[in-house]
Amino acid sequence: MSDQFFKRFLDKYTSTEDLKRIKGKHVRRFYQGQNEQLERFEEVDDILSDTKGLPRLIQLPETNLETTPLINSNRNKQVSWAINISFLANICLFVMKVYMTLSSGSLAILVSALDSFLDIMAGTVIFCTSIIIRRKNFYKYPIGKSRMEPLSIVVFAAVTATSLFQVIIESFKNLLSPDDSDISMSISTGIFLGIVIVNMTVQTLAQDHGNDVVFNTLAFIFPLIAGVTSWWWIDSVGAIILAILFIYNWIGVCLENIIRLTGHTASTQEIQQLVYMILRYNPCILEVETLRAYYVGENIHVEAHIVLPPGTSLKESHDIGEDLQITLEQLPNVRPSICPC
Repeated sequence: MSDQFFKRFLDKYTSTEDLKRIKGKHVRRFYQGQNEQLERFEEVDDILSDTKGLPRLIQLPETNLETTPLINSNRNKQVSWAINISFLANICLFVMKVYMTLSSGSLAILVSALDSFLDIMAGTVIFCTSIIIRRKNFYKYPIGKSRMEPLSIVVFAAVTATSLFQVIIESFKNLLSPDDSDISMSISTGIFLGIVIVNMTVQTLAQDHGNDVVFNTLAFIFPLIAGVTSWWWIDSVGAIILAILFIYNWIGVCLENIIRLTGHTASTQEIQQLVYMILRYNPCILEVETLRAYYVGENIHVEAHIVLPPGTSLKESHDIGEDLQITLEQLPNVRPSICPC
């Protein structure tokens, strides 16, 4: 946190040590949310400090043109490497899970393998749609193609739910036909199982996906129990449980993207951040008369009506409004913005 920002909000920010001392869950959550909002305000201050005041169209920020692209390029390369390594790791894990499924005949492992395959396909779909989104055509798509990504996720979520429902049906068939539910678990398969669990745990923890560790570990524990005990039914039951959990997660993803496709309003925290930026941007802005912020795909569309002093000339009003629009679009996911005076 910058020194200037920290001095202004010193009495409002709750440290990590103080948060740990708070016993009430709801009270702790309130102060965590307050800290997150202060971080949003700090992000605004960082953007405004880079613009060097009004008007940005006349006075450009002093930047080192030789070093700035290099810094951004190095950061983009690191992100790209991390994404590629994660994608390759997912492919390797998927191949291992397919081998485990064919070796053991476990439906629980099949659910985990199917989830890995769908994760790979989802990443591929998002990558392809991101390329399409970057190819802008303002004549055919005046507000861009940002809705294509959530739309593709919704379609993919429907395919995912259908596939997992089919696994649930097969699991019920196995429960009704015990003779067809033979789970074999050899020593080599067990060793391979341990390797998969270790690699999977390392990868998911590195990505901060704790739930994936639990789900995938259970996917291998169920067939292991079914293979070494007489509880043949536990694999099918585990497959049903895991499939339902995965469907529940995908439904959440689907609903989140549907909300953004339908033009849902931005969150209260995001609107507060926008108001904070507008009022902090220029002392000539007396108030925000109207502010509309809503999702258009992954991006937030902003319409802000600001009030200026009565003696402000038309040229000054135009410059302030246009410069404020450019500044608002420096915030993540804000594309585009309209700021009439």
